[in-house]
Amino acid sequence: MSQRHTHSTRTAAGIIIFLVVSVVAVYWQTRGHAFIEFDDQIYLLENPHVRSGVSLANIQWAFSSVYAANWHPLTWLSHMLDVELFGMNPAGHHLTSVFLHAVNAVLLFTLLLRITGALWKSALVAALFALHPLHVESVAWVAERKDVLSALFWLVTLHLYARYVDNPALSRYLYVLIAFCLGLMSKPMLVSLPFLLLLMDFWPLQRPALWGPDTTMQSRPATIRPLHLEKLPFLLIGAASAAITVFAQQQGNAMTPLVASPLAERIQNALFAYTAYLGKMIRPTDLAVFYPFQTGLPAWKIFGAAGLLATITAVAFRERRRHPYLLFGWSWYIITLVPVIGIVRVGLQAMADRYTYMPLTGIFIMLVWGTANLLERGSESLRRLSYAMTAVVLAACLLLSWRQISYWRDTTTLFTHALDSTKGNFMALAVLGRHLERQGRLDEALERFNEALEIAPWYEYAKVHQGIILMNRGRLDAAVFKYNEAILQNPESVSGHINLGIVMGLQGRHEDAIRNFRIALDFNPRSEAALYNLGMELATTGKLDEALQYYYKALEIDPDDVNCLNNLGVALAGLGRFDEAIRQFTRALQLKPDFFDARNNRELALKKRGHD
Repeated sequence: MSQRHTHSTRTAAGIIIFLVVSVVAVYWQTRGHAFIEFDDQIYLLENPHVRSGVSLANIQWAFSSVYAANWHPLTWLSHMLDVELFGMNPAGHHLTSVFLHAVNAVLLFTLLLRITGALWKSALVAALFALHPLHVESVAWVAERKDVLSALFWLVTLHLYARYVDNPALSRYLYVLIAFCLGLMSKPMLVSLPFLLLLMDFWPLQRPALWGPDTTMQSRPATIRPLHLEKLPFLLIGAASAAITVFAQQQGNAMTPLVASPLAERIQNALFAYTAYLGKMIRPTDLAVFYPFQTGLPAWKIFGAAGLLATITAVAFRERRRHPYLLFGWSWYIITLVPVIGIVRVGLQAMADRYTYMPLTGIFIMLVWGTANLLERGSESLRRLSYAMTAVVLAACLLLSWRQISYWRDTTTLFTHALDSTKGNFMALAVLGRHLERQGRLDEALERFNEALEIAPWYEYAKVHQGIILMNRGRLDAAVFKYNEAILQNPESVSGHINLGIVMGLQGRHEDAIRNFRIALDFNPRSEAALYNLGMELATTGKLDEALQYYYKALEIDPDDVNCLNNLGVALAGLGRFDEAIRQFTRALQLKPDFFDARNNRELALKKRGHD
C-alpha cells in the first residue's frame, strides 16, 4: 500500500469519526426529551401493536396495515424493536434516530467519496447533512423515524448501484433492487430514486458520457436507451408503492380533495415552497414543526419564485458539460421534493422541514463543488479564507441545530416556539389546547381552541375537542352542538361521530348513539373507539349477542384494553357464559391489578357460577 493511500485512508477514517462525534454531540440532548403529542401518540403511545413490541401478530399487522394513512412496515418494525429494547422510555427511541442519522452522514460521505474521489468535498457535504438545522425535525421527532430509516436504505441503494456499475452482474443488480424495496417499505418518498440513478449515470459515473462534446444528437438516444431500460423495474416498483400510498392516505382521509384545495393553489404553494426551503437552508431561523398552508399568495412571490427556479435550471443546464455537478445537484433537489411538494396534498401543512432531509443534499453538492471550482482559480489567501469560512459555517450549523433541538424537549416548548416562528398557526394552538386538556387545565384549553377557530373556523379537530371539554363539564347539549358543527364541516369526521354518539348515549338517546357509531365505522372500520362504544350501547339496549361481536373486534385491534375486557366479561355474564366472563375479568386484572370494577365483577361471576 502506498504512503499516499494510507494517508488518505487515515484522513477518511478521521472524517468518519468527526461526523459521528459531531452528530452525537449536538443531538445527545434528545436523550432527555419527552415524546411529542403530535403523531408520537399515534405512532407509539396509543398504538397497541407498537406498544406491545415485536411479535408474530404485530409483524403481520405491520405488513398488512395502512394505519396512520401510511404503509411502511419496516418503520413499524423499527419502533417495535425500540419498545423491546427500551420499553416506553423516550430516551432509547430518540437515540436510535440519532444513531441512524450518524450512520446516514457516514454513508453519504463514503458514497460521494466512492463515486467522485473528492475527499474534502465529500466530507463537507456530509458535514452539512449531519449538522444543518433543517434536519433536526427528522432526527429529534420520534414519529419521523421513517425519514432517517428510509434515508439509510436510500444511501445503501446508491452505494450498491455504484458497486453494480463497477462490475455489472445480475446478483449485484438484484441487491440494488432489494435495497430500494426496503427503502420504500420505510417511507414511500423513495419513489423518485430511479431518477437519481439516471442522474448518477450522467454525473459522476458517466455511463457513458451522455452529455460529452463527442456525443451527437443522433447517437444519444442509442446510448441512453439501455440505461432507461435498466431503471424500468425500479419505476414499476415505485409506481406500485405510490399506488399503495395513495390507497393508504385515502383510507386514512389524509388527502385533501381538489374541491377544498384547487390545483392552482397547490402549484403556487409548490413554487413558493421550493424557494422557501432554499431560503431556510441559507438562513435557518424561525423553523417550526408546522407551517400553515397559505392561500392568496402575492403575485410577486409566485412569479419571483418561478423566475428564480427557471433561472437556476437554465444555468445548470447550460453548464452541464463544464460543471455537471450543477445539473446533478439541482435535479436531485427538484426531483426528490416532487412527492412531498404539495401537488398531491396530504395534511394541512404548506411545507415541512423534514421533507428536506435528503433533497437538500443536491444543493449541498452544488454549493460545495461550485465553491471549490471558484477557489481553484483564486489566490492562496482566498483559499485560506475559505477554510476559515467553512469552519464558521459548520460551527454556526452546530450551534443553530443545538438550539433548534432544544425546542423539541416537550410538546409545550415545541408548539410555543411554532407560534413564535409563524403567523396564523391554528395547528400549534390546537395541539397546545389538547395538551392543556390532557393536563386538566380546561379553561386554558378552551381558550387555545377558540384562538385556533378564529384563524381557521373550518378546523373540525378544535370543535371536537371543545365538545369533549363541554361534555366532561356536563354541558351535554352544548357538546352536541359542537360535534354537529364539526360534522357539518366534515361529514366524514370519525372522531366527531364517535363523540356525538358518546354524548347521545349519556342523554339516553341510545338509538341515535348507535347510528353515529355505525357511521364512524363506515368511514373507519378499524376504529377501536367506535367498535368499543358501539358494543357498550348495544349492551345497554340489551343486544348482548351483537355487543359481543364488536367487543371482540375492538380487542383484535387492542388486546390490552382493560375497559373493553371488563365490559366483554359483563356481557358474557349477562348471557350466562360465566367461565368465559371470568377469563376476561382475570385478563383485565392481570393487566391492571387495581381495577376495582373488574375485581368486583369477577367475584360476582364466580358466585353466580357456583350457584348454577
